[in-house]
Amino acid sequence: MKPDALLAAMEAPEGLVEWARERGEPESAGRARGASDRAFEDTWDSCPRADWQVWLAGAAALPLSDLVLVLVAWGGEVLADVPEAESIALHVLDLAERTVQREATRAECLVAAEDAEHAARDAPVTFRDSPPLGYGAMASAASWIARAAEGLMTANLRAEAARMQRAQRSASYLGGGPQIFLEREQPVVLAAERLPDDPFHSELLYVVASAAEGAAALARAMAETHDREADAPAPLAELLVASHTRGAARIRALFRE
Repeated sequence: MKPDALLAAMEAPEGLVEWARERGEPESAGRARGASDRAFEDTWDSCPRADWQVWLAGAAALPLSDLVLVLVAWGGEVLADVPEAESIALHVLDLAERTVQREATRAECLVAAEDAEHAARDAPVTFRDSPPLGYGAMASAASWIARAAEGLMTANLRAEAARMQRAQRSASYLGGGPQIFLEREQPVVLAAERLPDDPFHSELLYVVASAAEGAAALARAMAETHDREADAPAPLAELLVASHTRGAARIRALFRE
């Protein structure tokens, strides 16, 4: 499937679907056939919004754990300019990282998400002073990152249960213990081509959508603290590709057709 078709199946923002459709048209979009690497670099670098980059990464089947870690890394960079939000955001970023390592729980993520959401609504302010620049957006980003982490934890638990079920079924047919037939654990990825019929992959959309909202909020926080456009290109692209060697290949493959 072409990028725009995958994104449409994911119910990504209409503007992104149209943008990917235009970029995916050969010659008319200024893309010569056979220049796939350059086309990828041009397409990725020209993506105008950080949240769109997240949707693209989801469509490219980038491991969702990598996606969460990228947001954690970017969140740490943005937080350096919003010290007033450290008390709420640092906890969330640490929690999201621990979630990837299977060292946190869904309940912890949900509580952290709610706390960050409340902080975003109740930014510190007095009758004389406005809220600190970037505070509300940073707290909102923390909330969405926590929700993405919770969705990832749920997906990991479901994938592990299914893996164990398959092993037990094989053991009952062939004899022996389930551990003998236990498949090697694979990273959780969204297979957009299976949407909307596959319930598991439909649930994974929650992780991608939450991560995209988190990226949009981080972009707003960066815009407020650096006096720049909220939808201007962000360092997310570089972090995203560098986070996983397969990430670049997966995203590049989207635009080869």
